[in-house]
Amino acid sequence: LRRGSFRHQSRHSQKSRDSRLPAWQGVPVTDYSDLSEDAQIEIMRAVAATAAASYDLEPVPLELVTHAYNTTFAMARGTERVAMRIGTGSTSGIDDVVAQHAFVRHLAAAGVSVPDPLLTVTGAEGVLVPCGPMGRDVLVTAARWLEGPDLEELDAADAHQLGRTMARMHQASEAFVMPSGGQLPELVEPLFGESDTLSQLTDLSAADAAVLTEAMARCQAAFEQVMTGARLIPCHADLHGNNLKRSADGSIAVFDFDDVGLTLPVLDLAISAFYLSAGTEMENLMAGYAEIRELPIAVTEADFSALVASRQLLLANEMLTTTTASMRAEGANYLAKSVDRLRRWLETGEFSISPVNAPQ
Repeated sequence: LRRGSFRHQSRHSQKSRDSRLPAWQGVPVTDYSDLSEDAQIEIMRAVAATAAASYDLEPVPLELVTHAYNTTFAMARGTERVAMRIGTGSTSGIDDVVAQHAFVRHLAAAGVSVPDPLLTVTGAEGVLVPCGPMGRDVLVTAARWLEGPDLEELDAADAHQLGRTMARMHQASEAFVMPSGGQLPELVEPLFGESDTLSQLTDLSAADAAVLTEAMARCQAAFEQVMTGARLIPCHADLHGNNLKRSADGSIAVFDFDDVGLTLPVLDLAISAFYLSAGTEMENLMAGYAEIRELPIAVTEADFSALVASRQLLLANEMLTTTTASMRAEGANYLAKSVDRLRRWLETGEFSISPVNAPQ
């Protein structure tokens, strides 16, 4: 499961869903989270068509790219291909997007391959589109299409290149100046400021509940140890294969900046480590980073492992609150898998997403 698939809506106030809302765009409204995947996609397609005028795009989406945490359609403006991103599950507001886009442009100026965010015809960084079935406005942004295939699963060479790219991003972050009207959240605790749904579960066994409680306590302690009093800089906070593309020249391009927040570079390393095996890929990630920028110091192995494990808590917590149909269907299984992984970490001190005895 990849970050960027889903995220609980709590950082910014949202209108609550109302099953009594009238039909919208011809879709009978019950509760958006109870609709089928196809029905949800058609609602988002209507949102994209509405937002198209704000970007002077063709009013019909060319194709669905993804419908998960957020929803992305390929759109067209003349011969230009555009990615339109709808904040289906995003907690970002306009002030976040102002900062995110400024950060993306700052990285581009530093030589990092990133998408080119588009302004609306009125010069705004995004547009709010009313979405009746969700009972709220959804934020829509657009960017010029970033060419190349997603990396998805990283091999050792990819991990090395990601380490170099990440280090260049962190170097550039040191000089980033927050724009007027922009803000970024501080990512200084395991759930990134979201409500703790895991601790509210009532149908877990006592043993499983104890695993989640202990894991949360250890991860919280590690964040406090590492983050307290530190100077925070903007970090991507979601660097995995599905947010990376291979450019025509073979370099890595980075996209999906919805999770950017103020934190420490070591958290970016830990998040990427979550998706890598503990062997060659991890070694190559660190080696690539060290070629460009000194690796973070004064972080113990135990604290780093806890930062990696905190990713599991974050994803499990969000899975419980997603409105996206395909994600909701996976919720129970993913929670069980999360508890198993966290239990192994508590017992061994090493976190891994690979099953015991499985090939790495």
